[in-house]
Amino acid sequence: MDNELAEAQAARRLIAGIDLYEQKFQAMVDANMQASLYEEVSQAMAVIRDAKLVLFWRISRESMEFLLAHSALMGTLWDIHLSRARGMVSTAARALAAHTLDHEHAIEVLRAACERVLSQASRTSHKPPAAPSVGY
Repeated sequence: MDNELAEAQAARRLIAGIDLYEQKFQAMVDANMQASLYEEVSQAMAVIRDAKLVLFWRISRESMEFLLAHSALMGTLWDIHLSRARGMVSTAARALAAHTLDHEHAIEVLRAACERVLSQASRTSHKPPAAPSVGY
């Protein structure tokens, strides 16, 4: 299997992983950080991690932005959740909107990077064969 084919397949898996992640992440947030849904988010992150290993050099910046945004938002969400459980007001609640926007943007950027990999792979895989040399 050539490198471009492997990258295209990894990009498809990564996009599917991002879609799964978004679905599970939103379900977890809607369910007030339910532990079983947190585990499903972790499983979706594993799909993303495995797929991006093949594409690391092509999407390293976008991957890091996504991981940082995910970590920042998760930290904020857990702080808010634990503060509520303790009957306290979280100071992290002020950062929630900004972290949510950063997270959404990072997901869009990572998905777009995967789509660029797919687009480049489809352009190079449809090239006509080279013309035979004259006088062979």
